[in-house]
Amino acid sequence: MARCVMKVAPMLRPLLASLVLFGSVSVARAEEPKPMLPGVPATFGTEPTTPSPLHASITFSPLHLIFPVGEIAAEIAISPKFGVAVIGGIGSVKPENSDTRVLIYEVGISPRFYVWGDFRQGVQLGAEAVYVHASADDQFMSTVSAEGLGVGPYVGYKWVSKIGLTLEAQLGASYLALRGDGVSDNDSRFSALLNLQVGWSF
Repeated sequence: MARCVMKVAPMLRPLLASLVLFGSVSVARAEEPKPMLPGVPATFGTEPTTPSPLHASITFSPLHLIFPVGEIAAEIAISPKFGVAVIGGIGSVKPENSDTRVLIYEVGISPRFYVWGDFRQGVQLGAEAVYVHASADDQFMSTVSAEGLGVGPYVGYKWVSKIGLTLEAQLGASYLALRGDGVSDNDSRFSALLNLQVGWSF
């Protein structure tokens, strides 16, 4: 997920800014049913079996590897139409024109409702709240730190293959509230929210 939730002191700002009956019953026979026509299997024309329900999806964000920051999301199926994802990420990056490495971690939550389809495949309407923290020990100054919170809605699409391969994309808007060294009390803005995920469902 490409989430940008922060803007901090000059050393950290460029880095952090980048950063949801009825049926018929047949009586069983002792003998195997014969095909209706020669060469046609007895099961020809029967309804396909319903896939077993999925309970969770584990995905990661390839876009975050550019920084590099590793981000993983675990979505739990509350029902076939509703899921909640827990987000976590951590990384250590080096800003331009600096010998100092910056430690970054993030945690968040993302409930989503499948307005079309279900947990296996469908269109999502959801929201996302992500907290990000960055800190660094500069050799010429004391510890520099900053944090931010991004909250916003999105629309997305999820697809799961028969073997469990999972692809997910989300697009929306996020409101960013920032604070820290070199950040004013009212430092906030709106930003695009873009998530591209790949992973596995089971």
